[in-house]
Amino acid sequence: MSPEIKLPRCGRFITTHNANGSSVHREQKLLPYFNVARVGQMARSYSVQGVPVVLEGDADVTAFEDGDGDCSQNRQEIVVPKGVNLNVLDLQPGGVTDFHQTVSIDFSVCTIGSIDHELDSGNVVLSWASLALFFYDMRRVLRSGLILMNSNELSETCSKVLKTDSRCDMTTRIQIFGTLSSSSNLVLDVLALIMSTRKKKK
Repeated sequence: MSPEIKLPRCGRFITTHNANGSSVHREQKLLPYFNVARVGQMARSYSVQGVPVVLEGDADVTAFEDGDGDCSQNRQEIVVPKGVNLNVLDLQPGGVTDFHQTVSIDFSVCTIGSIDHELDSGNVVLSWASLALFFYDMRRVLRSGLILMNSNELSETCSKVLKTDSRCDMTTRIQIFGTLSSSSNLVLDVLALIMSTRKKKK
């Protein structure tokens, strides 16, 4: 069983329109978190079935709050087929996930704490303070005459994600969002990495 997470719960604010067409906030509801063994706790902040999103009659909100389909807030899958998913993950101190792959485009933002991100190649980024990843369309990538990716493929994320610094006394929170399935016809073009790092405590 995962230890108690002492981070404040994330707030989620959904806007819609009233009968007069004015913008209003829907009633705020707590995110339903579920335990992830050896990792911490995770919650879906929001999910939609596809892009462009169908908003008529608050269909997207209904599917998320009241439904039991792929976009339901009660589902625990990382990727929504053909859709977009925003997850909040609270890592327990020393929490670690296994190497894994998802056929999706992922954007991860560390909002509190620091983590180590280790790939199966052995490459490691230490002590992220903030991170933004941007992906764009492409035709293909060539390196030393080898095709690394073509226009019919998506990059598969393969990473040993989120190992917290044992010398950091706070839990780590990341937001994992923007997961798009392989059927979306998007492919990786350019990885633009904006990162500020923080030296580990000695």
